[in-house]
Amino acid sequence: MQKMKTIKNLDVFRGIAAILVLLFHFYTFYSTELLGLSNMFSVLSIGHVGVDLFFVLSGFLITLSLWNSKSFSHFFLKRVKRIAPLALATTFIFWGIQTDFSEITLFNITDLFSHIFFFNGFFPQFYSTINPVTWSISIEMAFYIVLPMVWIIYAKKNMKKFFTLFSVLVFLSFLYRAFLFYYFQENPEIDSHLKIIYSEQLWGRLDQFFIGIILAYVYTKNKTQVIQITRNFKNIAIVCISSIVVLISSYLFFVYQSNFRDILLLQVFLHTATALGFAGLLYGFVETNDESFIKNNSITTLLSWFGAISYGIYIFHFAVISLVYKKSELLSSVGISVGLQFLLISLITTVLSYVSYNYFEKRFL
Repeated sequence: MQKMKTIKNLDVFRGIAAILVLLFHFYTFYSTELLGLSNMFSVLSIGHVGVDLFFVLSGFLITLSLWNSKSFSHFFLKRVKRIAPLALATTFIFWGIQTDFSEITLFNITDLFSHIFFFNGFFPQFYSTINPVTWSISIEMAFYIVLPMVWIIYAKKNMKKFFTLFSVLVFLSFLYRAFLFYYFQENPEIDSHLKIIYSEQLWGRLDQFFIGIILAYVYTKNKTQVIQITRNFKNIAIVCISSIVVLISSYLFFVYQSNFRDILLLQVFLHTATALGFAGLLYGFVETNDESFIKNNSITTLLSWFGAISYGIYIFHFAVISLVYKKSELLSSVGISVGLQFLLISLITTVLSYVSYNYFEKRFL
């Protein structure tokens, strides 16, 4: 298998994904103020596709990691050391800040344990509590268990069996989303938040991880026809342009169909289309594998830098936005506009993420 360390450009995509999610949550908090300035800011609502990109990247990278790991324990330990320390440290900090210890309840304790063991994303009552963004981390951790179980225990490293079972699981995930569509239709009292929670489980996102898995397989097979076709820049550009078209189509659905879960095809396949677009872009980009492209391009250099600290950006940004927004009226009264508040949020998040990566996360890598 091809070593992951030879892939130079992936931090650019991590940076893009982190920035997209930050913009989405900024819009979520400040939508009234932003739309009061211009309806053009509604485009920020597509920022949540950054999570789609994260999941495709995870499917790609985690599969390569598994195939190059000596054992399941070696693979899982690496993943836990990358994800758990910062997630657990911030969970304890945020929980301690939010909890009134004079009136602590069983719910507070259960909430904490659900986050410590990464199953908060599977239960509505814990989904958006201590740090709402960690729902996706619980989905990631579940994938870290499912993937090696299929690869080592069931398939016994047999590629045909591996892809066959995963294809069946993805098909079942499509059926699950279709079932949810009819369930939502029969139960109109279910609010949009619960629809999201029911739909965004691992079995509602498994196809995005699977697309990343397929990408990893294609990327490692240097002699396949797909690789030969996309070796030259012209065809890589075609792959990228085609992917951008898919992404734009998906973005338009997200922007103009806020009720897309009430439309069967969108409920079942919208995330799939977005993931396919990202996979095409990702493949075309990593195939260049040209480190000088990043070094000689200020935009990709900056995105790559953000990508290196992207996990911290993802963990910290929601809390920072929430804190600044609570003081937004006070800040506005002293002349700090929404734009300046965004810069303040970005600065605080970036500093926290930089410090976290260099002085905490690196200790576990």
